[in-house]
Amino acid sequence: MSKKRLDSSEVSLMMSDVVSIIYQVTDLNVALDMILDTCNEYLKIPHVGIARFKEEEENFSIIKSRNFDREIESKFQFNLFTPINGMIIRKERPSKFNNMAGTVKIGNKLVKLNTEVKTLYLFPFRFHEQINGFLEVLVLPHEKDLTPETLKLLSGFVNLTAPIFHVFGPLKRRGKGFENIISKIIKDRIYEARLGLYPVSFSIFRISLWHEMISTVALQDTVQTYQELFDQKLGSLGDVIWLTLDTAFFIFPNADLFSAESICNTLKEEAESAFSKQRDQIQVALKYVCISYPQSGEDAGEIISQLWIRLFDELRSEVFTNH
Repeated sequence: MSKKRLDSSEVSLMMSDVVSIIYQVTDLNVALDMILDTCNEYLKIPHVGIARFKEEEENFSIIKSRNFDREIESKFQFNLFTPINGMIIRKERPSKFNNMAGTVKIGNKLVKLNTEVKTLYLFPFRFHEQINGFLEVLVLPHEKDLTPETLKLLSGFVNLTAPIFHVFGPLKRRGKGFENIISKIIKDRIYEARLGLYPVSFSIFRISLWHEMISTVALQDTVQTYQELFDQKLGSLGDVIWLTLDTAFFIFPNADLFSAESICNTLKEEAESAFSKQRDQIQVALKYVCISYPQSGEDAGEIISQLWIRLFDELRSEVFTNH
């Protein structure tokens, strides 16, 4: 019996679950395998690879792939300023290169490939205005090109997983293992704030949905709406990292605790008000907690511990209030 093909909303929900697991992974190879396997299994993309920047070669090179020809892995190297077939690589959104055939021009160099390629996509893993890698997708002549829906899902997935390259990129192998991704990001932000003698604040939002027999399509529309609202309101002020579909982590550089609380409270009121006016019997409630360096803690472990404890206290008080 053949498996039922999942619709885009179901795929998106499953991919979000994968992202939440990736954020808990402490081994880069495991995280990369999960990214590639998700593209294969959920998005049905057969030829996909990940390129990372190698300082010794000053190029992005493929370090792991699924169904890539070894020749492509070894020869397909580029940097951010190298045109491919005369077209520049976009830094802020995916790049698409058509009609590659069996020869690719990388800068002034012609690279002949044994595998004929119809289309190449490069999705940048971009975080903190820095590109730490690319997800590469190859489409062969006998295969269908990526649909607009698949492109949208894949772009969102790449954006959600981009922070892992910020954590693992600059690190070397260490006996004690890698740190949790969020802990590493907090530690970096505290270090920058300490050097610059300015505050930095962190916040976690948890979103609760109430509904009666909501469909997966309506649920996905709701998720997309509030994530876009958060990204729009907070993206220009700091960094937004979605840990799961309903949990977001925010970083506010150069903002004290009062400023962060004010920003989060305004967002909470605006989001809850916006959803209260919608139909489909969907209600949205937001809980958040904020912590600031140096007022609330001196190290990453202390700050992230306080964040989760305070969030759990907020959620517990809500349960006691509603029962």
